Amino acid sequence: MSDELNNFRDEIRAIDLKLIELLARRLEFSHKVGEYKQKREMPVEDPHMEMRKRRERRAELNGLSGARDIERIFSAIIKVSREVQRRDALGASAPAEEGNETSPTFAGQSVERAALRLAVMGATGSFSEEAALQYIKNNKIEHHQLLYPVSAEGVFYLLDSRQADIGIFPIHNSTAGLVMESIYAASEHTFVIDDIFDLDIRHNLMVLPGVRKEAISAIMSHPQALAQCKGYLARVFPNVPQIESSDTATAAAQLSSGATLNKNTAVIAPKRCADLYNLELLESNIQDLEINFTQFIAAVV
Repeated sequence: MSDELNNFRDEIRAIDLKLIELLARRLEFSHKVGEYKQKREMPVEDPHMEMRKRRERRAELNGLSGARDIERIFSAIIKVSREVQRRDALGASAPAEEGNETSPTFAGQSVERAALRLAVMGATGSFSEEAALQYIKNNKIEHHQLLYPVSAEGVFYLLDSRQADIGIFPIHNSTAGLVMESIYAASEHTFVIDDIFDLDIRHNLMVLPGVRKEAISAIMSHPQALAQCKGYLARVFPNVPQIESSDTATAAAQLSSGATLNKNTAVIAPKRCADLYNLELLESNIQDLEINFTQFIAAVV
């Protein structure tokens, strides 16, 4: 074994010894934080604080080599710290089991964990909801609540009134360009960008069960979806009128309800909407370009 390799390992060992000491100190303070929360009947998890700390850490790691891997290490450290505080709160000596969702109790009362509230520019089944779920997964957010104001202005209203902690809305599509509703709303409000990320967009044509393709009398969707499928619609439905909707999933829900649309109307929506709203999927991936993605913003105030 070469002297050079031994030197590398000696350096790593020296760093590990320092890490052990620092991690032990950090664990002591995790216990103290847990005790503080227990005395005041506070929940173990504070997603709002964790979001702020995550944003600060991301800024501190910006430009560093291995930033993504360092972020993963910090995520593991924070997870262990939460487990330590849970054990303290429950008065248990054994490590918390993976996936254990039991809330700690104080004086015989269960304390609810604070949920991070995300306002999405869309209805249930929308691409904005999918983007919010991607954000939740990417940031390892365990407790959350999704709010559906549908419009961009509604998202900012919930942010400004502190009824939501994060707003998720689309800003640009690789095929159809800027999402003007978001641009106009964003220009009227002050906010901080927590994250910008892409979502692969696949459009689907769906109808009420039993409606045949040749019977379609109108096609309804969000203007962005219609624009992203412009070539397909011109080729397959050249004489069928198009109806603009505030949201792709809202169009699917409206068709399903049968309240205002002709039964032979079709909608363009995310694939999940077919199951959610009991619609029949006629054709998948009808967007003009195979590579079709939308940039989303996660905003905080």
